[in-house]
Amino acid sequence: MKRTPIRTLGSLGPQLGEAVRVDGFPGRCRTLHTLSARSTGYVGRLTIDATLSANPVEEDWRTISTIDFERGAETKAVNLVGKFVWLRASIDDALSGDVDTVMVR
Repeated sequence: MKRTPIRTLGSLGPQLGEAVRVDGFPGRCRTLHTLSARSTGYVGRLTIDATLSANPVEEDWRTISTIDFERGAETKAVNLVGKFVWLRASIDDALSGDVDTVMVR
């Protein structure tokens, strides 16, 4: 399966990552997606949103997971199970550092 970068999030302050199409296989009701996030000195929360809409507007997005970074430079992973069409990542409470890369597979 192809690894797809969601977006590099840098600098402090609220940021919304670019949405990535990850729709599951036809006929399946749930699909496993593995998400990995790498930070450099980041302390704060990364929020993962998903939608079932093919052409989403802001009201279509729902938070499905959060990842807390507490030690600065680290890589964290989370498994997401569901039938999603799009995923995106965001940060809004950065205390320091950057989220360098968010990947979904």
